[in-house]
Amino acid sequence: MHTRQPVVTLVGINSLSALLTNGSQRSVQELLSILGQYERWLGQVINKQKSTVFCFSKISQSRKRRLLHNTGFVEGHFPFKYLGVPIILDHLKQLHFEDMVNKMRQKLSGWKMRLLSSGGKLILFKILENDCSLYSFGFE
Repeated sequence: MHTRQPVVTLVGINSLSALLTNGSQRSVQELLSILGQYERWLGQVINKQKSTVFCFSKISQSRKRRLLHNTGFVEGHFPFKYLGVPIILDHLKQLHFEDMVNKMRQKLSGWKMRLLSSGGKLILFKILENDCSLYSFGFE
């Protein structure tokens, strides 16, 4: 998968999860209808060549091929990152967050940190930590 491909996130709509896990011809048509409605309402066009479908290993190859053909989307593979957060099929472990922690360290280091007192650094770190937690787990 290209690192700059967007991942369409559909959150909080239980009926769509059934559409997305089914993979049947009808569910694909319904999904494309919803995406078409999105395009009409917001005036934004979904670039299908940059849109990605993630399939679980239990889906048959014929259904996967049909799904990719009918949507025009490309196949994505696990693990991948969405907004800097690793998306995997297993439980997240500390090593999955190393990149995020390193980015936080880079932001905290440098000339900006020399201007802060110890208390200011602690407050800044807590704010960054809280923002990352809210950002990465706010979609549950």
